[in-house]
Amino acid sequence: MGDIKLDFNNCNINIEKMFDIHDNQNVNIINNEPDFKPIGTTCMNTSDYEHLKDYHDNDDLDYYLSEDHWNFHVNTILYKNLLVFHDGYELGAFLDVKGNYVTQPIKDYTLLYGRLINEAYRLCNNVLSTPVPETKVARFAKQAATWKFRDLNDQDGNPLKIVPSVIELIESYHILGMANAILTLSNDQNDSVNRFLIALSVYKDSGLFFRGNIHCFQPYNELYEAFIYATIVDGSYLRPGYDNKKRNEYLRNNIPWYENIVAKSANKKTNTAKSKSKVERKPSDKPLTLKYYKHGNKGLHEKQHYRVMLVFRKFNEWKWVDANTKADDFEALFDGEPRHCNITWTGNTTILTILLQELLRQNYIEKQTGCSAKSLVKKQFGLTANSDRTRLDNDAVNKINIILYILDPNNPIPERKERNSDERYDTSDTTLKLLGEKLRSTKGI
Repeated sequence: MGDIKLDFNNCNINIEKMFDIHDNQNVNIINNEPDFKPIGTTCMNTSDYEHLKDYHDNDDLDYYLSEDHWNFHVNTILYKNLLVFHDGYELGAFLDVKGNYVTQPIKDYTLLYGRLINEAYRLCNNVLSTPVPETKVARFAKQAATWKFRDLNDQDGNPLKIVPSVIELIESYHILGMANAILTLSNDQNDSVNRFLIALSVYKDSGLFFRGNIHCFQPYNELYEAFIYATIVDGSYLRPGYDNKKRNEYLRNNIPWYENIVAKSANKKTNTAKSKSKVERKPSDKPLTLKYYKHGNKGLHEKQHYRVMLVFRKFNEWKWVDANTKADDFEALFDGEPRHCNITWTGNTTILTILLQELLRQNYIEKQTGCSAKSLVKKQFGLTANSDRTRLDNDAVNKINIILYILDPNNPIPERKERNSDERYDTSDTTLKLLGEKLRSTKGI
């Protein structure tokens, strides 16, 4: 598995739209969420960095969301960003309750948010009080990854069963990200802080493998960097008198990661304008197919064709597809071009769903936007996906693994027989035994 994939690489984030999406969702965290009002703030004559140096340890969320707080506007958008990013269940992925995700709100989420924001301010204070903060990024990250949520309870008032190492890591990523936002969105200029922000942007940790993904700092930080850029460009969610154009120019000249986002944004806008100038084509209503074939490589394409036909033979033997299915239609399922393949699935729907899920995870299937097992089952086969793996027996699992094995171009299988042979493909019991022995030494589903 690779690093966790988060959909925040779009640098043209629309802050207003992002918050509107959140406000229209039924987020079951805090029922008394304060309305955002970009009004005046206190202590306007004191610089942001002076405020940060005068840190007060307070993990009360209401304290940070109060209009009396000197950084009320930034606190409010940080809070809303947490809600949008986590989609309402930020601890859900890290609960250890029989492997299930949380399905109900947790009473102490307000405590969680208050503590996260408080620790972000503590980190900002440490950065400003450290002579050479850019050399201490790893230490700051370790300090942020401390167990501060031991007393959180679930809906019934019982202590949460959380994986400590995971939640510590994730909380530290958000603390670092929010500190990044607080410092970058400030009205001050400081070379030492700039060097820290630059060092933070390139900081890499080893991360932690959990639930099929490697969680590491960089993707989370990129989310906050894109969020910071969008906030400054929009400007309307920052306090009155904040010169977002001046701050934008300053960051472009002093913070490389910010200038990189500006360049990406400009490039995307250019490409968007070019695409709009062309004749717009109506999106195809044809369902996607699997991008398996390498059309530019004749030799490989021929071997892939052989493997697909062998799979087709097995599908028929196992009565997974209608007996009248044409070989050309079946092969089209692996061509990568959108089309209706006219394949009638007659096997177990769970087998079809799990098989497609596993195929889409293989390196020999090219990734496509919008191509999922669920959509293929529905649009290509006209069925309702069922991914309940407990419904698969050992025979079904073995057959799925055989298909995965056959389609992998790196796996040896018997070469096709002589052209004058009555049996073009070797699908005998001997072949299946060979595949089974090979599968036992490789990772199946």
